[in-house]
Amino acid sequence: MLVEYVRQNGKAIGVVVATERSAIGWSKCCKRDVFNKERGLLIATGRANMGSKAKPPVVIKPYIEKMKDRAMRYYK
Repeated sequence: MLVEYVRQNGKAIGVVVATERSAIGWSKCCKRDVFNKERGLLIATGRANMGSKAKPPVVIKPYIEKMKDRAMRYYK
């Protein structure tokens, strides 16, 4: 599984994962919460495996595009 953490001001706020070439999931914590890596990975892998159609936040979109390229090269 490929994993990349989303950071703002040096602080992790989300995660993007790829479990297959086209299975990419993401998670982002609320502004008032503290990011939990275990829970973030659980949510992101669940979205990747279930094929969630949830619309990602604007801050996550560049990370998803980068993960798509990375997954295409990694999973052959």
